[in-house]
Amino acid sequence: MWPRVADRLLGVRLSIFGHAGSYGAPGAQCSSYLVSAARTHLLLDIGNGSFSNLGRQIMPGDLDAVFISHRHHDHLADLISLYHYLTFVPGALRHPIPLYASSVTLESIRTLVAADFGRILLPHEVEAGDAVEVGPLQVSFAAADHVPGTLATLVRVAGGPSLGYTADTGPSPALEAFFEGADLLLGESTWLSRPDGAPPGLHMDASDLAAMATRAKVRRLVVTHVAYPGNATAAARLVSDRFSGEVIAAFDGLAVEF
Repeated sequence: MWPRVADRLLGVRLSIFGHAGSYGAPGAQCSSYLVSAARTHLLLDIGNGSFSNLGRQIMPGDLDAVFISHRHHDHLADLISLYHYLTFVPGALRHPIPLYASSVTLESIRTLVAADFGRILLPHEVEAGDAVEVGPLQVSFAAADHVPGTLATLVRVAGGPSLGYTADTGPSPALEAFFEGADLLLGESTWLSRPDGAPPGLHMDASDLAAMATRAKVRRLVVTHVAYPGNATAAARLVSDRFSGEVIAAFDGLAVEF
C-alpha cells in the first residue's frame, strides 16, 4: 500500500488519496485523485482530509497542476493545507503551481484560502469545452449536472490511454458522449440507490453509473464518492450487475495503472 508514484511507473497511474462522498468516513478521506505519467503529476480535487495522504506518495511541491471540479468542501477544502504547506515549509515551493477551475469555483477558493493565493497556486479559469496541456497530459472539460460551475474531466496521453473523471454529477447523456471509449472511468456513486425524495440530477447511484459506463463503452471503471454508511465495495458489486467491464472499488491508497 502507498507505493511512491515514481516507483515502477511504466504507463499512466491513477492514485487515490480520498474517495469518500460528501463527508469523510471511517478510514476514508474526501475526493482526491492523482494522475501521473512519466514525471508529470496532475491532482484532481483535494477534499477534506486528503492532504494527509498526498505526502505518502509525492512531495506536494512536485505537483505540476491542480484541477478543482467544483466549490464543495469535499472536493477543495484541503487546498488550505496545500497552500499553507507550500507557503511555510522552506524549499517546498519551487514555482507557483497552476490551479484550474471554473470561474464560480475560483471565486469560492479566493474566499476560502486567501485573496493572494495566486503567489502559490496560479489560477487559470476554465469552462466546459476548454482544453489545456500539462506535460504529456491533454486535459479537457465538460459541464456536469451538479452545482453551477461543476466540470468533469477527460485526461488523455498523446498516442496513449485516457481517463475520465465524472466529478459530482447526475445522469448525463452529454457526459456519456464526452467519456466515450475511455480506458478508465473514475465515476461517482454517491448513493447505492437513489433515496426517496432526492432531487433530480445532482448525484448518481450505482444504477446510474453502470448505465453511463455502458453507454460510454469505457473499458474499466473505478467506483468512488460513495457516501457513508454506504461504501465503494457495496456500490461496485451493484455496478457489476449492470456493467460488463472491469469494476474496481476505490479506497484510499489504491493505485491503478492504465
